[in-house]
Amino acid sequence: MYLQWFGVGLYSIYDPANAPTTLWGLSGLSGSAAAHQTTWMGIVGVTLALVLAAAAQLDFAAQKKVLQYLMAGTFLQIYGIHKFSGSEFRSNGGEEIGYAVCTVNIALCVVACYVMAPAVREKQG
Repeated sequence: MYLQWFGVGLYSIYDPANAPTTLWGLSGLSGSAAAHQTTWMGIVGVTLALVLAAAAQLDFAAQKKVLQYLMAGTFLQIYGIHKFSGSEFRSNGGEEIGYAVCTVNIALCVVACYVMAPAVREKQG
């Protein structure tokens, strides 16, 4: 998951004029304001990627807790998309993109936490 955030974040930092502003919920902005805000959101994306990369080196219980907190934050993003999105954001397809990205992130977290969980091994004595 951190690779996803890292890629989108770097793209938003190095090419803010062409970065997907709808992904960050910025479709109502234009010109230098959009580029400035997209750059800042890219920095947030890269920072999140680095934190998740560090968490990937922890044991499974700690990784699971990090992903569970990430899922809680993603549900807050869904609430924000639903509650605060303007009509321009909705008409540009930003709402659907936001919901899709959040759904993919939650699905990845669920798979990592509950489907791909390491098997519990019995102690052999």
